[in-house]
Amino acid sequence: MEHWKRCGVALSFALSGAVTAPAFKEGFESHSEALIGLVGLSFGLLVFALIWRSIAGALMIPIIVGTWYLAYHVATLMGISLGDFLYFPMLLGGLIGGMGLSVCRAISQRESNLAISAKICAAAIASAVALGPWLTQFRLHINSPQGTDQTIRLAVGFAVWQGVMGTLLYILRPAQTPTSKEDLTAGSTRILD
Repeated sequence: MEHWKRCGVALSFALSGAVTAPAFKEGFESHSEALIGLVGLSFGLLVFALIWRSIAGALMIPIIVGTWYLAYHVATLMGISLGDFLYFPMLLGGLIGGMGLSVCRAISQRESNLAISAKICAAAIASAVALGPWLTQFRLHINSPQGTDQTIRLAVGFAVWQGVMGTLLYILRPAQTPTSKEDLTAGSTRILD
């Protein structure tokens, strides 16, 4: 049964990434920070709804959005300054995203684990490579209109990153084995399902 839940979680995060890609593309082209932020906001809301359903988890949403902005702006600046080495900005953005998610996980679950943080960062870097084809085509055609193919590349890249990261965070969540309703409510900050 757990593997079906994981499949559902992966699909939810992948759809979130794919659905927010056109808004990101529009925000990228029009320099709209609000549209660009929808990617981080949708991811943060899904993490809260599916994984970190607690007051501390809700407080992580703005941190996830802020981490997304930081990763995006650093990757953009690196992409401008590095020229031909197109995948490095995506890798660096992925690392920043992974570090931010590691910090959020440690805070929301009141647990710091270097091995888990390393796994999160490694997965974030590896899955960020999925955004490389979009950046490559963008750089090759920087002075011409970006077509529908670019939207698809972007949607696939965001779907892969959010799908991988959301599923990993779901798998790494602590086991919850309350024995009664009193165990759930007594001194707990968890929000009841």
